Amino acid sequence: MTVPSLTITDRGIQVPTTAEVVTGLWSLFTAAFGSDLNTDAATPQAQLITSLAALIQDECNQLVQLLNQVDPNYSTGIWQDGIGYIYFLTRQAATHSTAQVTFTGLSGVIIPQGFLVRDANGYSWATTSALTIGISGTVTGGVQCTTSGAIAAASDTITIIAVALTGLDRVTNPAAAVVGIVEESRANFEARRANSVAANAKNTDASVRGTVANLSGVVDVWVKSNNSDSATTFGATNYAVSAHSILVSVVGGVDYDIAWQILTKAGSGASSVRVSLS
Repeated sequence: MTVPSLTITDRGIQVPTTAEVVTGLWSLFTAAFGSDLNTDAATPQAQLITSLAALIQDECNQLVQLLNQVDPNYSTGIWQDGIGYIYFLTRQAATHSTAQVTFTGLSGVIIPQGFLVRDANGYSWATTSALTIGISGTVTGGVQCTTSGAIAAASDTITIIAVALTGLDRVTNPAAAVVGIVEESRANFEARRANSVAANAKNTDASVRGTVANLSGVVDVWVKSNNSDSATTFGATNYAVSAHSILVSVVGGVDYDIAWQILTKAGSGASSVRVSLS
């Protein structure tokens, strides 16, 4: 008996068990060193066989993992990215949270682009453009968190000036920050890939969702149509949707591009279209 190897069949990859590998190794060892070879677990040869079996099984497991990457149901990382490229899709990168802050100080003080302030949790935020304090003693402008991902900042929590600036007294954010997103997950990317196939259709919720979701800058999209003769409500908020209409809610993206794709995919199939953009 020799060490059993893995086999690749039409039903997938089949890997021998550890016990089968160990039995095969003992068969090779006894053939080489004699049938009277001591097989006690405490012997050097037993330890060597245990180590060899672990190496063989590790290589088998690595190959199983590699072959699973060609299946969209299991692929991850760059392997999933490669499947996405077939559909002209790329993974959505993490975005940065943004906020509007108000600086208070002497009139005429210039706050340079990239000036850092911090929030109560220690995250840094950089101004997205140069700002000049007006005669009112205040100026409002945008800041972006230097850390990507879903970084939240409640109102009046971005209040720390990282480096003193002559004439600048204080800073705060009157409203909560717009939270960014983390890098698109494996599950969400696969769902978007599946929806992209439906995008080839027309007059279906899936086709609208798939097409809009693939637009540049779109972070999330929800589509629900009401094909009945009477108005109805959807979701936990009981959002009203008129008869023979379609509701499309979109986060991110360019308004014109979104509207055009909705018109292309659903415009001829609904008497009215309600779009919510944020």
